[in-house]
Amino acid sequence: MEIENKCKSEGYRCPTTNDAVVTKEPKSLDTLVELACIFREKHEIFLRVTKLLTILCGNEDIRKSLLSMEKAVNKIKSIFALTRRKHEFEMKRNTAKAKRLSVCTQNTKKKVDNNSTVNPLAAVTSLIETLGLGVITVMGV
Repeated sequence: MEIENKCKSEGYRCPTTNDAVVTKEPKSLDTLVELACIFREKHEIFLRVTKLLTILCGNEDIRKSLLSMEKAVNKIKSIFALTRRKHEFEMKRNTAKAKRLSVCTQNTKKKVDNNSTVNPLAAVTSLIETLGLGVITVMGV
């Protein structure tokens, strides 16, 4: 408990987390990427998995290990593309809905929350940036 509080107060993650997740289970990174694919539509689980991957990839050795797995990198790119497309669709739908409501009831538009703790696109973008893949690479430009 004391170690955990010290790590949180100093602004970094505990190295014991890296050891517990990555070194104890050889295929843990594959498993985490697979869970991100499986639970992409389960908002809370997806956010936790992508956040854990982002934290783990803060360690250079783990990041290199994940980048060496071509299948995992392709899955992460796919998750990003699907999440981006879904986000764009939802933004268009919300904008159209707000316009309809404002015409009917003269209400103001609803503000969209872009907080990374609740936004799947922000979470997966953070993972992409941590891995150094970049949006340009992912989008195929």
